[in-house]
Amino acid sequence: MRRACEIESAALAKLADSSASQHRMVEKLQEASSLAKRGDLSIDRARELIAEMVAASTGKELRFRTGRQWGEEWLAGKRGSTAKSSLSTYSRCMTGFLAYVGPVADEPMERLDESHFRGYRDDLRKKKRTARTCNQALKILRGWMRTAVVQGHLARNPAASVPMLLETDSVERLPYELSELERLLVAAEGSWEGVVLLGVYGGLRLRDATNLRWSSVDLEDGVIRFLPLKTARKKKEVVLPTHPALKAYLKTLPLPLHPSNFLFPDLAGKSTGGKSGLSFEFNAILVKAKIERDRVRIEADGKRVVEGRRTFHSLRHTFASMLAKGGVSEGLRMDLAGHKTPDMARHYTHHEIETLRAAVGTLLSPITQSAPPDNHLLGFKVHHLRM
Repeated sequence: MRRACEIESAALAKLADSSASQHRMVEKLQEASSLAKRGDLSIDRARELIAEMVAASTGKELRFRTGRQWGEEWLAGKRGSTAKSSLSTYSRCMTGFLAYVGPVADEPMERLDESHFRGYRDDLRKKKRTARTCNQALKILRGWMRTAVVQGHLARNPAASVPMLLETDSVERLPYELSELERLLVAAEGSWEGVVLLGVYGGLRLRDATNLRWSSVDLEDGVIRFLPLKTARKKKEVVLPTHPALKAYLKTLPLPLHPSNFLFPDLAGKSTGGKSGLSFEFNAILVKAKIERDRVRIEADGKRVVEGRRTFHSLRHTFASMLAKGGVSEGLRMDLAGHKTPDMARHYTHHEIETLRAAVGTLLSPITQSAPPDNHLLGFKVHHLRM
């Protein structure tokens, strides 16, 4: 009888709680109805009432986010899973978009509609941004809104219906010609000699080259192993056999006190942008080497059209192009350049390393040395580059 009474008491208490919850929900519905009849039911008050009803029903708070709040939350979620450079791009895009929409950024994000995303895309275009840049911003914003839909904050993605622009004005990065490479290698001084060599003979991106550590370099085996910054989170290591010219240069560098030391400490950690950035310094080398950064075509009406552009990244294009023209298979080129492949662990056998080494060897014919005993880069003469 005592146990039966305990069960009955618990059931009555639960029923009382349920009745109280239902009673609170009815009160909120009546308040909403009364406000609506008087024409005083604002969107903000409706949200508050819905949140209170959800809290009464589930005991959990229903939170409505503004566009700015969701932007901050989304970016915070990207930290730790996104490369620094990509996160910086996302942040700039978010800042620009929220500035464009103005006060709407601090209203519930349901207020954001297709017109805001289309307008921001078109505003970037008016500011002379390329179609590719505009499309990149739109892709970022689509991803931002898509995550909101997945997490249940929005019913639909308002950016999904905004079309991409035709990328007819994008400037292609051009590979360097043999004569330009020779002038570039002569113009590069100090640490830039090694950085340019890593671009020519390894296809490294600029910040991968400037941030390379001695722990990645095996001079005895003639191999460089590193994780590209762009894809570091995938833990896909690039294994690059060193070309004889690159290996000879590396041997001229003073041995480090510790394997974690940078090869080029004066360039390591620098950003690419700005007047003191790496790209600005490389452009100065192009000027010294008398290499035009832009290839311009003059049309019949006198209009100047930029057909292609030379940057440090063009060395990566040069590397891949020379491998292709040297008869290296697509699979090996992808391994050497670290291009996207199925994300799996790769353990290179001795045979595979030698195959890759032979592939790199197709870039240039043997190099003759006419340098002083210190084997300085300027003493190497490049012959018969396979273009």
